[in-house]
Amino acid sequence: MLSGKTFQSASSVQFGQLSVGTPTRSPKSIRTGIKLKPKQICRVSERTKMLRGGGNGATDQLLFRELNQIPDSLPRRTIVLASAIAGYATGVTNKAISQEENELGSSEIITDRVALAVALCPAGFNQQRGLGESAICRQLEPLGEVVLGLYGTHVPVTVKNFLTAVESGAYEGTLIHKVVPGGYILGGKQGPPRLGGVAAPKGLEPNPEVTAAASFKLRHFYPGTVSLPLSVNDDDERLRVKRSYRSTEFLITTGPGPAPALDGGNVVFGRVLEGLGTVARVADVPTFSPQSRMRLLNSLAAAIGDDRAARAKASWGRPLQPVVVTSARVLGPRT
Repeated sequence: MLSGKTFQSASSVQFGQLSVGTPTRSPKSIRTGIKLKPKQICRVSERTKMLRGGGNGATDQLLFRELNQIPDSLPRRTIVLASAIAGYATGVTNKAISQEENELGSSEIITDRVALAVALCPAGFNQQRGLGESAICRQLEPLGEVVLGLYGTHVPVTVKNFLTAVESGAYEGTLIHKVVPGGYILGGKQGPPRLGGVAAPKGLEPNPEVTAAASFKLRHFYPGTVSLPLSVNDDDERLRVKRSYRSTEFLITTGPGPAPALDGGNVVFGRVLEGLGTVARVADVPTFSPQSRMRLLNSLAAAIGDDRAARAKASWGRPLQPVVVTSARVLGPRT
């Protein structure tokens, strides 16, 4: 018997909750996203019994029909074709990853590894802090650790600068300051350390890779892609125009799908090796999102040159509960 089970189709569209078994009332009164006929409910119940007995190809086809709302009259070859298309999509993803490794020219594309530990401030910022004290709360809830593999052969200067910032401790106690649902998380914004910003360390080199076409050939195709933000850089514009400016920001895509809007404007320099679950937990933190009316007014203000529009927009996507990088360390080369 299935109780309170949430069913989803292959396209991850939630149909609703349903309770399967011997109905004690009309199926129409079941509060679901779809209306099942008694015959259909019995079939799903039959499917459950078959699975307990081991299952076979016929039962798999039965569940595929029921959960994807495929009528009984649909030819078998159509179902086979749909399955083939789904398999092809998976193959395309795997092929893209393989092509990326081939484009880098080596099977050992990962030259270095870095671990980032992140935690949540459930109570928000420390409101009782004294003058000059850190605003980061002391009672943190760990979210987990993320291990990044870096493409030191592909973009050596970008990777070297990132490693320099990690080794200097510049990221410890800083914020993941933006979360774009279904897109990416962003960290490393420069600013006062007591407010969770990064103080750029000494030793960061000028980065010619940010203007080299070859640096942008890798795409943000799958979750866990790590890149140097350029088109979505959140640092203050007055800081970025300085000749001494070196970016310390980084972004990690969250999925579930590709992020083509990031392609061509941000330098991919690594990927998540471990801890995609941690990335997902960060992405699930509620964020500030203005209403459509406020977005429209902001666009209007930006169009007429009001500087306040950019400052207001910088807060969009900010986690309502601060997400803190509690530690960042270099693990060494890939083994």
